Amino acid sequence: MELTAVSSSLARAGYVLPQLPALPSSSGAPVALPVSSPDSAETTKASSFLNADTLALTGRLAGHTAGSGFATYRYGAQIGTQMKEVYLGLKNGGPAGTESALINAKGLAMSSIRGAGLAGLISAGTSAIANGLGVVKGKTDSQTAISNVLSDTMTGTIGGLGAVTIGGAGNLALASFGVVGLPLTIATVALGAAGGTLMGHLLHKGRNPETNPETDTPSLKTEGNSPS
Repeated sequence: MELTAVSSSLARAGYVLPQLPALPSSSGAPVALPVSSPDSAETTKASSFLNADTLALTGRLAGHTAGSGFATYRYGAQIGTQMKEVYLGLKNGGPAGTESALINAKGLAMSSIRGAGLAGLISAGTSAIANGLGVVKGKTDSQTAISNVLSDTMTGTIGGLGAVTIGGAGNLALASFGVVGLPLTIATVALGAAGGTLMGHLLHKGRNPETNPETDTPSLKTEGNSPS
């Protein structure tokens, strides 16, 4: 009552009082206003980051990059040399040149296969860690996790084949321009890692054409999951 009387006196004196929102209370008791927890926003962000899609995407990209880069580091220069020898054999011609080209072509194929296998192995391990974390956190089920790992292994292997091929060709081209030593190694690995990651991404996108309309990224198999 005292508050109402003061308000009326101020209004008669010409003061304009702000309109206060009515509180939903029927008993007249003070109503506590909702207060958001300071940790709720951070918890929501962490939960949305550790959802099944993000974990699978992170594992796939990390695996493709690491696998392609390491495979190129291991076989890139060797493949570049073998490419050069095949070219020289074909250029020289004759029985000796043809035989040399065939021998080096066989070695080139074997090196490429070994590089692809190494890239696929690393992709499988990285994907298994990421998807295993999703299973432990309850973000995905084991069947979906296994499917993701198998898919990442396949795309990582094919991407690795492209990585060592691109890295070898880049190594050969850069060496012809006089690049040697550590700069040549770094450039070769960078070319292979970028090429293998891009190829793996395109392969995955081709196998999973459905896209997220908000991010325009390939949708991942996370049926039965509801990110918390």
